[in-house]
Amino acid sequence: MISKHMICPERKRRLPQSFSWLDHRLARSGHLKKCDSDALGLYLFLVIVGDADGLSYYSDASMCALLPLTEEKLPMARKTLINVGLIVYEVPLYQVLGLDYRTSKIQITAEKEKGKLAPSRDFPRSGSGHPQSIEDIVKKLLSGEQS
Repeated sequence: MISKHMICPERKRRLPQSFSWLDHRLARSGHLKKCDSDALGLYLFLVIVGDADGLSYYSDASMCALLPLTEEKLPMARKTLINVGLIVYEVPLYQVLGLDYRTSKIQITAEKEKGKLAPSRDFPRSGSGHPQSIEDIVKKLLSGEQS
């Protein structure tokens, strides 16, 4: 049995005043323009199957059986949604994020996701040749410093 937990509790999804889980800000904020049809299909699926906190844990194979997505296209659709700031993903758990955030924490979460999935040779390195921590990378990004 999978134990569910909030991946990003500060972005817990709440029912918007516009009466549905499909928040009107999706269209007004430009999120939809940043997604292709595969990403939008995946987002709709995650909204439909998610619990009150936006959490779900369908496997890739199950999603591909229910969606017009192949197992080759699913990772790209997921990456698009993470980069746009609509979801976070921590294997095997998805969380659909609320749109009412004021910080760039979602960008930090996306960087963490990249770091988790990237092979060690792809990690940014410090001058000493050792892999940098996510914390160091984020500090550099926020300060505008170049690697």
